[in-house]
Amino acid sequence: MKVVTKTKAELTKEIDGLRAQLKESEKKLFTILEAQNQPSELTARLILNEATDIIIVCDENGKITRTSDVTHRYIEGKLLLKPFDAILKLRFSFLHPLRKEDFSVSEVLKGRILRREEVILQRDREAFHFLLSARPLTDQHRRIHGCVVTLTDITEIKQMEAELARLASFPRLNPNPITEVDVAGNVIYSNPAAERLFPDLLKAGLKHPWLVDLEKISETLKTESRKTYNRELRVGDIWYQQTIHSIMEGTRLRIYGFDITERKEMEEELRKSRDELEIRVQERTAELMSAVEELQDEISERRRAEEAVKAERQRFNDVLEILPAYLVLLSPDYHVPFANRFFRERFGESYGKRCFEYLFGLSEPCETCETYTALKTRAPHKWEWTGPDGRNYDVFDFPFTDADGSTLILEMGIDITERKQAEEALRESENRLRSLSSQLLTAQESERRNIARELHDGVGQMLTAVKFKVENTLQEIGERSPKGKSLEAVIPMIRESMEEVRRIQMDLRPSVLDDLGILATLSWLCRRFEATYTHIHIEKKTEIQEEEVPALLKTVIYRISQEALNNVAKHSKADLVRLSLEKAENRIELRIEDNGRGFNLEKILSQDKDKRGMGLESMRERAALSGGTFAIESTRGQGARIKVSWPT
Repeated sequence: MKVVTKTKAELTKEIDGLRAQLKESEKKLFTILEAQNQPSELTARLILNEATDIIIVCDENGKITRTSDVTHRYIEGKLLLKPFDAILKLRFSFLHPLRKEDFSVSEVLKGRILRREEVILQRDREAFHFLLSARPLTDQHRRIHGCVVTLTDITEIKQMEAELARLASFPRLNPNPITEVDVAGNVIYSNPAAERLFPDLLKAGLKHPWLVDLEKISETLKTESRKTYNRELRVGDIWYQQTIHSIMEGTRLRIYGFDITERKEMEEELRKSRDELEIRVQERTAELMSAVEELQDEISERRRAEEAVKAERQRFNDVLEILPAYLVLLSPDYHVPFANRFFRERFGESYGKRCFEYLFGLSEPCETCETYTALKTRAPHKWEWTGPDGRNYDVFDFPFTDADGSTLILEMGIDITERKQAEEALRESENRLRSLSSQLLTAQESERRNIARELHDGVGQMLTAVKFKVENTLQEIGERSPKGKSLEAVIPMIRESMEEVRRIQMDLRPSVLDDLGILATLSWLCRRFEATYTHIHIEKKTEIQEEEVPALLKTVIYRISQEALNNVAKHSKADLVRLSLEKAENRIELRIEDNGRGFNLEKILSQDKDKRGMGLESMRERAALSGGTFAIESTRGQGARIKVSWPT
């Protein structure tokens, strides 16, 4: 593609000339064609040989019969007797809703005449622009027997127009103001940036700040025979660098502006900074003069401070000496550069010996010593130590840097012998209490079993016998007799009493637990719970065999499940409970979850035992006494989750 590098004026002039030539050629061609619908062979050959445009003649089938010599510059190969539409793919530049996108001679053979339609011919990667004219050829009877198509190359004109548009867009696309005025101040041109920034420029003329002193500048340019004048001026809050060019022999001035507001502000800041710097230098000089005087006072004050530090250090040493705990500094080579009174009284003076030498009489460091862990990890370390005096100490080791930069260990030991003894006594007391609690629960379960058996075998059987006796008596005396009616009213009361005895018996100790085991008992418990609380559904899952659950654990699992379900019914406002008993690896796990309102677990656990109720405590106690672990989680609005597990 040819690259045009001409000025705007040259391009405009050349385009106008080419368009004039194009119109003249078209006029001559159509004059010849209109003069004779059937040109002579000589005339046709003359037109085709001398034509500067592509001229193609087709027969009534759209096949090419003749072409001008110029045609082969654009289309290679043989063209004669080949379909026009197959050889030339011409696309209209401007689409019309009633016209197809591609040109076809079939439209012309139907009688259509085209004049000066712009089309594009794509060849390889190059596009050619043409003006297309086409008309049908007719005989003396006005019957169409062919057509003629003329293509005038306007590619160079299109390139020039594009270049002209590109050149014309430079001032328009410039973000800075550009204006052109005559010497009288009349605005000839303003680019979009100038129109946006100075909307009143056309009206104000030379009175506008953008054109201030323009007459003087024009006179200066003429007097000094200059073409360019530069200045800075302010329009509103914005500073501009103006470059004014004299054009058209001084009759017009073209003004280019560039926003320098930021630079002017920086210059102003620099000037202020320079002034402030001079003031600060003066102030600093005065400060240095007073600093000399203050330095003398500071030296005196420092001496007093050193005396105060010395006294404070002595006071600190006194505090260390009276601490009821030992405090020592240990070096990496096991020497003791400092030890307070407590340490010296307990373990004696080191006299330059290493700690393991004078404390334990060893020749090598102690194997179980953890003191130097703090040096390895560079972090505080806590451990317990039994000293050579046989007492127990809580030991705290810290990495320590001495005044000379050397690395030491600061160790503090607190005698916890009495506390350890108290903890051991408390632990023994808790073990005894736990043993008593376990025995109490065992006795309670045994007593429950006995009472339940007594109710079943004694009261239950007696009520059954009474019921049978009343029913037999009722049959003997007749149901309709006055006494019969009285006895008939007693039977429902006896049945209710039997049901109540059965309920009390099952609450004390369900017989199904002893007869069928924990799995059947949990199923019975869930059914009974759902029957009592019809708005709550239980999803039960048991993935464990009956024989895998130890006998002593079955009662614990039942009681914890029973208490958990009672808590759900009383407090949770849930409508779904999930209960699962399964064996996971080497543990038996019981899980109970609900979708209720939940509760603040920290608040509940922080309350006194008498305020928080016995439910959670009894479940936790049963789990602990049976060797299990008890965990509960709950958040307001997200229900509660209980997990109890026992090792197998």
